[in-house]
This record gives sequence, structure tokens and C-alpha cells, in this order.
Amino acid sequence: MTNELIALLFVCTNFGLVVLSYKLFGRKGLYAYIVMSVIAANIQVAKTTTIFGIVTTLGNTMFSGIFLSTDLLSEKYGVKAAKSAVFMGFFTQLSFLIVTQFSLWFKPEASDWAQPYMEGLFGLALPVFTIAGLCSFLVSQSIDVYIFHFIKEKFPHDKWLWLRNNGSTLLSQLIDTFIFTAIVYMFGLWELDAAISIFFVTYFVKAILSICDTPFVYLLKKVKPLDL
Repeated sequence: MTNELIALLFVCTNFGLVVLSYKLFGRKGLYAYIVMSVIAANIQVAKTTTIFGIVTTLGNTMFSGIFLSTDLLSEKYGVKAAKSAVFMGFFTQLSFLIVTQFSLWFKPEASDWAQPYMEGLFGLALPVFTIAGLCSFLVSQSIDVYIFHFIKEKFPHDKWLWLRNNGSTLLSQLIDTFIFTAIVYMFGLWELDAAISIFFVTYFVKAILSICDTPFVYLLKKVKPLDL
């Protein structure tokens, strides 16, 4: 299976899981999916791959699901619900970073096989990516919520939902990508040329994903959750 086909399947699966989470559990489902996504995204972003000839980091798809979820919370439940999701995601990232570092500090038993793999996964790269993710997530998501409601006040009708969704996400994703890339570069994990390339490519991918989630936000607006 090619990377391009996997990417398409991954995007559809991610947005589909957002819909399913909301259908089954309502607002609680979106909170849970955001929590899961911030952890998965900060692990996946350590891996680079090539899609349609473009070298990019993973994690973009999971973050697009987060923005879709917070936009839906803003649309249906208001600013307070969306901000709660943002702070919940921030707290989750910070907690995950702390507990994973404890797992590295324990001295492994002689027969242990997991330590080298855990060091590779949770070592230097994860704290840097998580710190960058914490800063970019809190700033960009807060801006996303603010812009969404600013546009909604000007264009409240449902026919402008696409504008609220894409307008807020495209700008906040630009800020998110800049902050994340700048912090990782300052920690020395990427060279300047690589950081600049990753910035432009990552934002391009995020912009495409933002446009792709538009049908899903209209679908989610009409979904009546079961609230299991």
C-alpha cells in the first residue's frame, strides 16, 4: 500500500472517528478524542515520511481532528466548552510528558528489552516536541476559538459555517506551525533549512486538511449524539 493511499485512508479514518466519538458520547466524546489526539500527534510528529513527493512530518492529521473538534464545540456549545477542551488538551500533554520521563528514570532489569526503544521514543525528542506542542497548542487553539466566535458574530448563519471553520483554522494553524517549528529549531533538532522547509510543507498539508474537514463540520452540526 502506497503512502498516498495510507494518507487518504488515515484522513478519512481520523475525521470519521471524530464523528463517531461525537455521535456516541456527545461533548464528552470530543473531549476524549482531543485528549487522545494530542498524545498521538506528539508521538507521530517525530516521524517523517514522503507523500506525493513531499517530505513531511506525521501528526498533522491528528491535529486537524483536534481543530475540527474544537470548532464543533465552539459552534454548538460555546466559547467556554471550547476553552475547556483546549486546557484539557494542554494538561494532558504536560501530564504525558511527566509520566513518560519517570518510565525512563527507572533502572532496567538485566533481561529488560524495552528500555532502548523507550529511550528512542520518549528520550530527548519527545520532551522537545511536547514542549513545542504545548506552546503552539495553547496559543493556536486559544486564537482559533477567539477567531471562530469573532467570525460567527459577523456571519452567524449556517451557510457561513465553512467560513467560520476554515477562517479560524487556517490562521491559527499558521501560528501553530510557526511556533512549533521555531521551538524545535531552537532546541537544535532541526537545521535551519530543514525547519523552513518543514514549516511551509507542514502548513500546506494542514491547510489542505482544513479544507477537507469542511463536509465533516456540516455533518457534525446535524448529528444528534446518543450521549452514552
